[in-house]
Amino acid sequence: MKLKNFYLIAAMMAAPVASSAADYYISTEARGNGDGSSWDNAMAFSTMLDQINSFANGDVFYFAGGKYNVPKVVTITNGYTFVGGFNPELTGTGHETPDYPSAIPTVFSGDINGDGVANSGDAECLLSFKTNTKNGDESKKVVLKGLELTGAYSQSSPSDNATARGALHLDNCGYVEVDDCRFYGNVAEEPAEGNAKQVGGMAFTIHRSLSVFNGCEFTDNKATSRGGAIKLTSDNKEKGKTTFNRCLIARNTIKNDLGSAICMQHGAYLQIVNSTVTDNVAPEAESAIYATGTDGNHNRYVYVVNSTIAGNEGGAQIEMTSDANIFVANSIIVSGEGTPALAVTATEPKVSGGMNISGPGASDVLTLQDSDNASAENSYSAIFGENELGANGVIEPLAEDGKYDAAALSAAIADWGILADVTVDQTGAVREEGSTAGAYAKKTGSTGITGLEAENGHASDAYYTLQGIKLGSRPTAAGIYIHNGKKFIIR
Repeated sequence: MKLKNFYLIAAMMAAPVASSAADYYISTEARGNGDGSSWDNAMAFSTMLDQINSFANGDVFYFAGGKYNVPKVVTITNGYTFVGGFNPELTGTGHETPDYPSAIPTVFSGDINGDGVANSGDAECLLSFKTNTKNGDESKKVVLKGLELTGAYSQSSPSDNATARGALHLDNCGYVEVDDCRFYGNVAEEPAEGNAKQVGGMAFTIHRSLSVFNGCEFTDNKATSRGGAIKLTSDNKEKGKTTFNRCLIARNTIKNDLGSAICMQHGAYLQIVNSTVTDNVAPEAESAIYATGTDGNHNRYVYVVNSTIAGNEGGAQIEMTSDANIFVANSIIVSGEGTPALAVTATEPKVSGGMNISGPGASDVLTLQDSDNASAENSYSAIFGENELGANGVIEPLAEDGKYDAAALSAAIADWGILADVTVDQTGAVREEGSTAGAYAKKTGSTGITGLEAENGHASDAYYTLQGIKLGSRPTAAGIYIHNGKKFIIR
């Protein structure tokens, strides 16, 4: 799907990489003298791996498009920036960020045995970071942009969550930003012996770290248990903070239990914002998103804002155990007919942020607002008809209008104490007042921005306010505007 570069407010305000950072140019094979000083002298990927912790914290690595087989697990202890998708024919030191998905993607692959399938003999982890910094500490910030991670495979049953497993593994990292990346075809299968319940999260496993994903895709991954694609863990209540913004999580599979898409075993919070979770498959009565409830060791708060969680097979869309804390606003959460949308055990209902469309189980979990539509009649077919996941990564609802109220939504998330960009939907379109709930904002007669490209396929040169109002000329007043689908700030 065509993902645009709108990011969470928190990510937008992140501190820049130190000005002294060095740039390195990486290719599948060395070029010229191979020192990485330019595309003409690109460093071989194997050389980079051998020296990976010898570079300076804050250094930036630009990757030519191509397939990069990862022969071994190397835990990276510095904060680096990896940017992929550059044309292999480039020369000099130019590195203007490509449009994503790139026409020539940078693919990190675990296919060591070369048979094109994730199976025995392939890499168990593709990228592993352990910076040993406190959550929120950006002194060793990691940025991954425009990468594809595929072919990781595991049958092991690790003794602890710090073990490097999954296409991307984070342990004790203070701040990791992942933009416009794709995770697909990563597999965990039941071990011949050992604890099969540990074998999950082969696309992404996080342990006691803070991460923010913007415009990413997690598709067609599978596992035995604890997260068909994603597994979240921690070792105390102050760590383990994960945000998915404008992401697609689809077609992942779990064999046994605890989340066909996401398993939040431990951690401070999981935030799903402007995102779609759909078509994930679990056994009967098993959920797409699973989270353990709050206890003295972990908060395990779950926030769902401007998102669509629907059409996942098995049981409820979201399941949480005793003393659960869940916060939902302007989202669509529906299952098939007769299946609960939410299966959540809470000591007392949580106050809804409003504007939600939800199926059975919601009224038992949330104290509803007047703007909520919670009904046992709200099934996938009632809300979406025969509409399915589109090429743009969203599902279009049947309704032409909704109850989106920017001020009310902003007040709700402020009351919850979180930061989220509530001005755009998953495709990058500006959310208009009265638009539909969920990841895709729709409104009759909408004249707002429909994304990075106009409907005729060409970039629009107009300027818009965050409310979708088209301006007659380039603005001069201080504020945040939209130009060519990107945020434009005048200070």
